[in-house]
Amino acid sequence: MLRNLTILIVFLVGTATLGCVVPNYRYGRFGESSIPLGQSYQQVVQGGGDHPNLDRLERVVHAPGRKLRQWFGEPHDPARERNDRKKALEVSVQHLADNGLYDVYVEHRRYAPAEQWQRLRENTRISPFFKYTDGAARVLASTIFPARVFHSDSYNPYTNTLSINSDSPSSSVLEASATKYSASAAYPGIQAASSNLPFVSIYHSSKIASEALSYSRAKNDWELEKGLYPTAYENIGSSVFLEGYALNPVKGPVAAVAGPVASIVGGAVGSGVGSVMVEQIEQERRSIRPR
Repeated sequence: MLRNLTILIVFLVGTATLGCVVPNYRYGRFGESSIPLGQSYQQVVQGGGDHPNLDRLERVVHAPGRKLRQWFGEPHDPARERNDRKKALEVSVQHLADNGLYDVYVEHRRYAPAEQWQRLRENTRISPFFKYTDGAARVLASTIFPARVFHSDSYNPYTNTLSINSDSPSSSVLEASATKYSASAAYPGIQAASSNLPFVSIYHSSKIASEALSYSRAKNDWELEKGLYPTAYENIGSSVFLEGYALNPVKGPVAAVAGPVASIVGGAVGSGVGSVMVEQIEQERRSIRPR
């Protein structure tokens, strides 16, 4: 067991190199330009407005977390939460603007399943086979488990929709980077469906992390980059440990919870790797500052 855990950690650190910063970030949908497009950009963002039933469920879902943070001396601040949500939305929309992704639907705390099904049908970039299998499953999942309730950001390539619901700029930029990653694929349906295959999702997550980190470095936004490392590698670590568990499943009475536990532990390890990388970069930055 210890040997398997060591292999997973080594693999995680190795995978982190795939998600490293590239020196010359290439703006544009297909990376064809090394400079920003320089065009005016107005992205239409569809807001969700009030939704009493979802708002009530949202409060219930997040009540334990808020109570826990209050217990640790962090009171709930609605004004700060609204500002953070606004910033998360602005950063992701700016990413789309910088890369010329004009045709992406952007939703902010919106729950409209009928629109998602319509976009799925109208998406001509992806073949019907992938749309009505994996694509339909994803739309159905988002219908049953609204991202707005769980404060999760996501990009659905089958509907070409970027949904921003969190107050985390690093999370929203990762999903905007997933948008560019999908747009650059010759066969986006195959790319999207392949994320369900063992270990392929880890590769995709690493490439998206590299895109997001390289973008933040190109924008000279250290605060964004600093937040991206733990968030990006938490996702990678969670996937790595979950795949490792799938290869060596636990049997017995704890089998039902072993998978989620592996995902949580992997996320914690990945976040730790990201935090270590942030510390190393900060040390490098301090060493080259003029005295």
